[in-house]
Amino acid sequence: MSESMTLQPIQVDGGDLYWDGDVAPSVAEVVVPIAAGIDVVVDAADTSTVVRWRVAEGSDAQALSGACAETDFHERLAGASNGREIYCAAVHLNPLWTRRALTAAIARWSVAPIDEGVLMLDDATSRHLLGDRVESYGRFALASPTLEILGDECLGGELSSSAANELAIVSLAAADVLSETAWGHVMIGIAAQVQAITTFDDETLRRWIEELVDAASHGLVDTDMAGGVRTLRPTVSSGYSDPHVLPLRILAWRGAGTPDLEATLLAGTESGSVILSAQLAPGVDSNCREACEMSAYAADRRSGTLLSTAPMTWNGHNLVGMLDLSEDAFADACFGVFHASTDLHDLRVGDPLTALVEVDRFMVESWRSRRAAVAARYAVDSSSDSATRRAAMSAVRGFIRESLEAAEFAVETLMNMVSELGDGSAVLSVLLTKRIEAIKSYVRAVESGNDVQAGGHPLLCELLIARGESDDAVGGARW
Repeated sequence: MSESMTLQPIQVDGGDLYWDGDVAPSVAEVVVPIAAGIDVVVDAADTSTVVRWRVAEGSDAQALSGACAETDFHERLAGASNGREIYCAAVHLNPLWTRRALTAAIARWSVAPIDEGVLMLDDATSRHLLGDRVESYGRFALASPTLEILGDECLGGELSSSAANELAIVSLAAADVLSETAWGHVMIGIAAQVQAITTFDDETLRRWIEELVDAASHGLVDTDMAGGVRTLRPTVSSGYSDPHVLPLRILAWRGAGTPDLEATLLAGTESGSVILSAQLAPGVDSNCREACEMSAYAADRRSGTLLSTAPMTWNGHNLVGMLDLSEDAFADACFGVFHASTDLHDLRVGDPLTALVEVDRFMVESWRSRRAAVAARYAVDSSSDSATRRAAMSAVRGFIRESLEAAEFAVETLMNMVSELGDGSAVLSVLLTKRIEAIKSYVRAVESGNDVQAGGHPLLCELLIARGESDDAVGGARW
């Protein structure tokens, strides 16, 4: 989010009140429902700062002011409701709502492998801390087996102290919500046992840091993403998925600059056919709902005209779709995948939209590295031995370097786009310039090291390495 957010008016739309900070997100926008009829929007990179909000007519505006840190915000809302012209700067969510927004951001935009069962525990905990017992109850009930497994691992000395501390918070919340069920007594026992642990093995923490580096560090790949495809052979092209039209962590992610789609022209077919394939991420069940709702498309690389779409089915651990496409059209086509909930008008195909896909891929990669740095820094404290602290700080420096490299690559791409725009593209130029400003502000925050707001410390799922397909945990796959 840009540091230059200025005073903007609270506007009236029918009976609704809304405010727009007129800034672009550095990473991606996250919509956070506050109460019935009340939503705020934050940038995944800073889930404490509200960039846009709306209060629907008839909704309780006090729910919005109660979620924010500014003590005088309710007076501004009241003034705007009474017809006064009110200008205000961005408001900030309080720590509990910042935590809730962070959980939503990780769920929607993180490309890191995550144990979905543990993420559900984080989600349930953030809702419980805000007093939402109804929504947290169902999530805790579903994820209770995962919590039991984590409790056993913690008691067996397999978790770091930071993960154990967060697990204690989660288990206490679960025990409170499930207190009247059979699970409740189990959760109370887990919470008490985890809280009683006072000694942790530095070797366990060093091993976790090594696993974090292996899991989260891809580095940048020297790949020309222009146009969205690379021609490997005359009959094979590679492409890049768009994070805005997919549920993330469905497809295998090997880095922002590494292709994750492959299109193969089938020779000898009468009208022309192309098989588009994408590998599912480790731990994803090929029969899960999201995987069964994916489609493939082909479009003209220059104009963006949609040429063919087809549903995808699973073949082994790959999703495949059969597209009707002639050999002549194949040479000038780009390919992609999208979820069934996507409006086809939202597909970003053709110049210059494919370059924006590139920017977004590198920015979610940058944010992933930044969050990994936060987790590594948070994992050690004064009780850790010097070797462990050195290992953690080395990991932090590496993640910060990768985060900055990815963000700077995104800025360079956007600046090239602006320089290539013609005179008739003033509106697009303004939008791209705002995105550049937002990412530059993000880079300054990463460089400063001041990247954790109150409530922005790592989630439990960020302090654990996701289990692979071979493990017995229930949370490794989507369900």
